[in-house]
Amino acid sequence: MSSSQISFALTDTASITATFNSTIESGTCKAVLHDDAGNLVDTLDFGNMYISEFNSNKPTKNFSIALNDCLAVTKVTIAPSSSSLCTNGDGQEDAFANTNGDAKGIAVELWSGEPDAGTKFICSQSSGQSFSVTDDTTILPMSIRMIPTETTLQAGSFDTTLTLIVTYP
Repeated sequence: MSSSQISFALTDTASITATFNSTIESGTCKAVLHDDAGNLVDTLDFGNMYISEFNSNKPTKNFSIALNDCLAVTKVTIAPSSSSLCTNGDGQEDAFANTNGDAKGIAVELWSGEPDAGTKFICSQSSGQSFSVTDDTTILPMSIRMIPTETTLQAGSFDTTLTLIVTYP
């Protein structure tokens, strides 16, 4: 958004004085989440799961972040909020902890792309990841994966809110 003001001072001479004022702002995008079927969502639900599912695999959900209506944007950085509650996943504070549920020993990882093939967001690092914006709408494939963080897991609800900060460098 920009606001502009132009004023002129005219006299009986052959000169004109003009003052130009404007506010120049960086571009922005509208960011929304889509589930793996392309539906607009604000919650990714794993549904009911059994502790035994964590013995053989790590449940994963694919989704995407759609950056729409991008004006004058060529790059974005997406980072976890500094208020995220982090826990040890692979020996560093890289996973997002269960903040509102009573399940124990379980956390969630956030990935750009597929787990292990993409790049993991590190919960404790607010530097985030950078992405190129090439069109008015850019789709960023993402995934979350539930992981055990302890050898003994406790059944219960798992509920956490991940707040991602989008900046325009």
